[in-house]
Amino acid sequence: MSLGKLHMTLKEAHLTHDVKKLGKMDPYVKIVCREFVWKSKADRNGSKKPEWDNQHFEIDVKYLGDDIYYKVFDEDKGKDEKIGDGGCKIATFCAEPEMDMWMEIEYKGKSAGKVRFTSKWEPAE
Repeated sequence: MSLGKLHMTLKEAHLTHDVKKLGKMDPYVKIVCREFVWKSKADRNGSKKPEWDNQHFEIDVKYLGDDIYYKVFDEDKGKDEKIGDGGCKIATFCAEPEMDMWMEIEYKGKSAGKVRFTSKWEPAE
């Protein structure tokens, strides 16, 4: 049974962990919650301050205690490199009807920056 729909938009990031020795990073974000997986477009040459337009996704929320993970990668030919990741309970984004939040990410136990999401929670009737 669905508790409602969580509409989320990926907006921007301020990254402190740079995986490039030369050139600029092309960051993208991957979202994982239970069987739900979503991947944003990469911000070409976004480097440490990527911004995304029209990067929306929707999650059918079944349990407010579920974990939602956000993982930031640098898109490369060959193997993408992890910039950082984080996670929280999905209830964090369902606490208010609309939210605008900066979420911390880490790499190997150290701060790697923040990712900004906006969300809209629509509980089932």
